[in-house]
Amino acid sequence: MKENTQIQNNKYSDLTFEELKTMAEQGCVDAQYNLAKYYKAKNDWAKAAVLFAKAAEQGDKYAQFYLGVCYELGKGVEQNFVKAADWYTKAAEQGMPEAQFNIARLVQCIRALRHPSYKPRAKCPASHYTLYQFQVHNACALRQ
Repeated sequence: MKENTQIQNNKYSDLTFEELKTMAEQGCVDAQYNLAKYYKAKNDWAKAAVLFAKAAEQGDKYAQFYLGVCYELGKGVEQNFVKAADWYTKAAEQGMPEAQFNIARLVQCIRALRHPSYKPRAKCPASHYTLYQFQVHNACALRQ
């Protein structure tokens, strides 16, 4: 999976953790994103996903990308390739190449699933079903 390699200018580096948390609770998108990255670094994906979602819903492309990562990997949320693709698409529409790459990779996975010689792995049947849902979802969206 391609990671976001762009480093955002962190104008909040002088704030205390509590100040940043307060700003995030008040709806500051940058604070929500930066706090989510903090929780991600601490491997607290549940808190990170909640904050990524809040910032993503306000249109932050970096948060949209990382929320897609959360859904794709099942980190802090239930794994869901349809939601991952939706969030990657929102970030990609804002010109984020990492999101474009991840969408292309998901499409390649679907093509592999459809190949006659494909043999599913016994340890991840839910992922295969979710990828199938993603395929059906996107096929319906293309027809509209």
